[in-house]
Amino acid sequence: MVFIWIVCLSWLSWTLAHYCGHRILHKLMYKQLKRSSPIEGEMLHHEYYDNPKNATKDIYDFFMSFDFGLTAMIAATIAVVISFFVNPLWVLMFLFVFLVCMGIDDFVHRVIHIEEYNEPIDKMKGKLQFLKGVHRLHHKYHDCNFAFCLGIIWDIIFRTYRSPNKE
Repeated sequence: MVFIWIVCLSWLSWTLAHYCGHRILHKLMYKQLKRSSPIEGEMLHHEYYDNPKNATKDIYDFFMSFDFGLTAMIAATIAVVISFFVNPLWVLMFLFVFLVCMGIDDFVHRVIHIEEYNEPIDKMKGKLQFLKGVHRLHHKYHDCNFAFCLGIIWDIIFRTYRSPNKE
């Protein structure tokens, strides 16, 4: 039972952190603040992928606004501190699931961008087609669908979800 709670807490923690971080980056990005590394990454990501002429098959090209390694190190540091107060095994399970959730979001995001302009969205099937539609709206409007893959629930809760079916 503890394992199920840890998995749920890890998923909630990652998806909420991702949603909040992404939404904050967008607010900072459009205030034209001094370009820091994450803001610069998000701006480049949108400048590049908002234009359908910039088709790419290179999964490392202007891809992520957050540094996966840095985010993982921050999560690990927080986990080490928490391990002084709770069972360290629980903390390791939490960190493992947190990093798996990060990896899934990262992987699906890359797949979406690789395929986004190389294969028409209507040829994709099922959930991947749905996620492509959700993400396409994020790049079109910049005010919706911040959670992207695993955390769409946060877009629904905070009323930033826009359905691709209504476009």
